[in-house]
Amino acid sequence: MFLKAIGFTPREVTRAYVAQALIPAAAGTALDVVLGNLLAVPLLSDTESVYGGVSLSETWWVDTAVPVGALAVVGIAALIPALRDGRLRTVEAIAVGRAPRTGRGQWAHRAMGMLPLPVTYGLARPFTHPIRSLAMLSRWRSARSRQRSRWVSPRP
Repeated sequence: MFLKAIGFTPREVTRAYVAQALIPAAAGTALDVVLGNLLAVPLLSDTESVYGGVSLSETWWVDTAVPVGALAVVGIAALIPALRDGRLRTVEAIAVGRAPRTGRGQWAHRAMGMLPLPVTYGLARPFTHPIRSLAMLSRWRSARSRQRSRWVSPRP
């Protein structure tokens, strides 16, 4: 938002925000491909020795399709708010800020104000956007239950 205030054009603002998302995503996917291949070799050889017969190996198209897909998702997810921010006028960009609407979560902020300062950081923020917080919590909860069920081995 403040890039407009220092003289960036709308196109430069959009490119800067998309780059801020794509650069770490590209580094992460490159590291993921390298580490995934390094860890897959012993796992695939162990699986091949247990089941025998079938030769298991990594395929080249997975090493290209997954990073391209991940970067496309990150790029699209970053482009939508970046286009909105690029269209904002400079005065609106400065005025928008990050403050939540008045009245939302104020009781939580007051209650957290009674706790020691290091404990309060970020605790009242979920109450300013309760629907988003509940959606994230339910998504995290379902992911945890799926992960837990994956690690439980069936009994013979």
